[in-house]
Amino acid sequence: PAAAGGVAGLSLEGGGEKVFISYRSTNSKICFAKMMAMLFAADYEVVEVATEHGMMPMERQVALLKESSLVVVILSEDYFESKYCAAEARAAHQSGKRVVPVFDTAGDLGKNAVMKLKDRISDADTRAAADYIYSRQLKVFNSEGKFKEEQPKLLEMCRLAQ
Repeated sequence: PAAAGGVAGLSLEGGGEKVFISYRSTNSKICFAKMMAMLFAADYEVVEVATEHGMMPMERQVALLKESSLVVVILSEDYFESKYCAAEARAAHQSGKRVVPVFDTAGDLGKNAVMKLKDRISDADTRAAADYIYSRQLKVFNSEGKFKEEQPKLLEMCRLAQ
């Protein structure tokens, strides 16, 4: 029988694999919450970077990303304008992490606008990180709409990420 994602012989269970979700909190809270719940339910260990006092220091977040085996990058309109997000993207690129890019198209932000985000990046290392992320299999995800129908595809991408 086909696994939950519809691919025969493919298990979508994470087996406790450690996943870091990189996202811009001012834009993608809904998408992050849904991705985290989906990954937890599929037995992935999602790295927590929020504390009771706010966010962990950037250096600690980057260290946790490097300890993870998979990075889900939720790209929103100003993802690369965040120092934290840019540092996480550079760390994923420089350490050769398996990356699943997800475009959060909530609101009026469309795929074409998200695809052009990297054109605004002036820092060479961050631009290289953006190219690395964008070179992966891309998935558009509207956190306000089609979550249930997209969930099996997103889990399958996490399992197959190169």
